[in-house]
This record gives sequence, C-alpha cells and structure tokens, in this order.
Amino acid sequence: MKKLGITLALFLTLVGCSHKNNEEVKKYLPDEIKNVSIHSKGDNILIKETTTSEIKAKINKENVLKMKKNGNTLNISIKEDSFINLKTATLTLYIPRKTLDHISINSEAGKITGNISNAENVTINSGSSDISLNSFGGKSLRKSTIKTMSGSINIQLAESPNGYDIDANTASGKITKSLNMHETENSSKTLRGYTGTDSGNKSSIKVQSGSGKIKLTE
Repeated sequence: MKKLGITLALFLTLVGCSHKNNEEVKKYLPDEIKNVSIHSKGDNILIKETTTSEIKAKINKENVLKMKKNGNTLNISIKEDSFINLKTATLTLYIPRKTLDHISINSEAGKITGNISNAENVTINSGSSDISLNSFGGKSLRKSTIKTMSGSINIQLAESPNGYDIDANTASGKITKSLNMHETENSSKTLRGYTGTDSGNKSSIKVQSGSGKIKLTE
C-alpha cells in the first residue's frame, strides 16, 4: 500500500515524459511550485509564457533533461554528454501565466532568450551569454538582477503601473536606451534612473555586463 501511495504521488507531480525525434519533453503541474531554478553548462535557454496549466520543458537531445521538485521549487538542469557534441541544444521552458515568487537562471554559456513577466523576482547569472528578453517585468516584478561576464544584454520592458528603478552598468561596452525615463546618471557605461513618476513602489532592474553592450527599450 505504501508503494502504491508513492507511485500515485509521483504521477500527480510529473504528468508527462516523452522522447520523440531526438527530443525529450517533461511536464509538471504548477500546483505548489513557487520557484523555478534552471542550471545549464552551455546550452541555449528559451523561456515562453503559455496559457496551458502545465510547466513543460523540452530539449532537442535525449536522456539529458532533469526536473526535480524540492519543496516549492522546481529544479531544471541539463546533464552533460559523456561524449563531445559540437551541436548546441536548446532548452525551451513553457511557464503558465501564474505569478511565481522567483525565476532563477544560471548558465555558463549559451544564449538566453524569451519573455518573463510572471515572476516577482528574477535572477539571471551567466559566464558568457547573450541575453535577450521581451516583455520583461510587468506588474508582477519586484526585483531583478541580470548579469553576464561576457555578452550583450537586450531587454524590452513590459508596461508597469509604477515604473522601474533602473541600474545598468558595463565595464567594457556601451549602453543604449529607448526609454522615457528620469536619469540620475548617464554615461556610455552607466545608466541610472527611473521610469514613471517619482512616487510609488517601483520594480527594481539591475543589469550588468563585464564585456558587452546593453540595450534597454520600451
């Protein structure tokens, strides 16, 4: 009876796992999941918001995708191949439009793209990645930190009722913007200021690149 109970619990959480055309897909029900944490060595990461009720991860490799629920956090990682593979895979993560407490992405290399507007906190750390995010932030966002040691960062901001506090810096690169914002500091390598009025609780966006361009747009 105990064995049956364990099997049933696993079924209620992990609702799907399939392999087709050199693709691996795993699905989880979003119930009780408040945080999503992604770890990748060098594969591309694509985030998509969806109207479905499942959290789904898909990668164009087989037997490398790992998804494990730990408390209210869903950990997603990509197992390293035991042989040299010159083709970079892409992990596509589909997230329902429910507000999450935290989305965290840690990547050593590979492109990070997609849209994230359903999390209160967002943390992206990369050793060497180009990062491009559309419809980022929105009314759910409270705090975000986006860093890459080497690579460009391109962020298109979603509408926010109270605006954003922005702190952007690049050590070796250039910052450009197409934003209606009040600037407190603006140089080729540093941009600080806020959008919207000077009142209200604003969403915090901190962007850093060690060596790369930063572009912020509305």
